[in-house]
Amino acid sequence: MRCVLACLVLLIAACGEPSSQTSADEAVVPPLPGEGAEDTEMASAERDTEPRLSNGHEVLAMLNRLYPETLKEEGVGGRVLLWMHVDESGNVTETKVQTSSGYPALDEAAQAIADSMLFTPAENKGAPVSVWIAQPIEFAASEQAHPE
Repeated sequence: MRCVLACLVLLIAACGEPSSQTSADEAVVPPLPGEGAEDTEMASAERDTEPRLSNGHEVLAMLNRLYPETLKEEGVGGRVLLWMHVDESGNVTETKVQTSSGYPALDEAAQAIADSMLFTPAENKGAPVSVWIAQPIEFAASEQAHPE
């Protein structure tokens, strides 16, 4: 028996401050979302603690559930880079597609997945702050032998 697996890249790239653990591709931070002053202020919010995903198991389950069935069956995958606004409570309040996967169905699924993400809030000097983060979500259809 074979199964199709999807994966989620759970690396959170800080705006302007890539982690030393990210690869060269993941360390590239795209332009700020939108061009309004409000977006710029949020993206440049000072912080000494980055937000961390706190519901990874639920997010992975949702990724597998929302992976478009027709694309999964055809072995089509893709990577969506989202900008996500994480508020002071750790909730995602807004998402914007920065780089499309090339498949609208995957882009829409990625945004739905992002809406379900919960984070520990970013902090600056011990106080929670709202921030924009870059979040890649990868749909990878791969066949692996399923243990019998």
